Amino acid sequence: LYLMDFKGVEFNAYRGLKHTKAVLVDSSDPQMTLEVLRELFEEDKRRRKLWISESVKSIDGYNEKHPDNRLPQIVFVADECQVMFKQPSNDSERIILKEISDILVHIAKIGRSQGIHMLLATQQLGEVNIHNDILENLTECFILRSAPRDSERLVLESSGRTEKQDTGVACYYHQKKLQGQVQTFYATDDEQKEALADAQKKASDLPGNGEHYFSGSAEFSLSDASEIQLVE
Repeated sequence: LYLMDFKGVEFNAYRGLKHTKAVLVDSSDPQMTLEVLRELFEEDKRRRKLWISESVKSIDGYNEKHPDNRLPQIVFVADECQVMFKQPSNDSERIILKEISDILVHIAKIGRSQGIHMLLATQQLGEVNIHNDILENLTECFILRSAPRDSERLVLESSGRTEKQDTGVACYYHQKKLQGQVQTFYATDDEQKEALADAQKKASDLPGNGEHYFSGSAEFSLSDASEIQLVE
């Protein structure tokens, strides 16, 4: 798990979970966002070289050849993802945001074959400068009740349904084709804690991923789930 929490409240609970590689809970420093994405991009390149050397087409093919040394699936999640596509305030930020967008376009287009998946969530999309290649390569879309311009930006001719939905109901689209409406699940704090505790228990015999926690301009190591240590 690579988790970016630009509101700073949703993903703190995942700190210390063995599945987690990185948690970012701050939107003030785009360079930090870029560094996390660069690591994903480097892993993507490493896996593509492996596929060539092993004569396979995807992570599934590689893992079939190496059942005792399987590569993990990677999930990158960004809440309030519009922060990554904001208008730059200066030339330095423009360069950083351009590289962020380029990496996300790459992951959206070919990341799945490398076992790198992307989940983006936002409450506003209509005026966000998000690259069309990212939008076009989102295969699964869940649209809650939203402003027509936001809904239409994601899936054409969707606003007639989405703007009238009850709270918690979402239209589910696969490959931009409507599959139906679903009632989403709201997890309470206690339910979330219980699910995370179960996940941690199942992974108790496995090594961690060298978790890192990013907040503001500081970087924190999560080598011990019970203690957060500042990395100089």
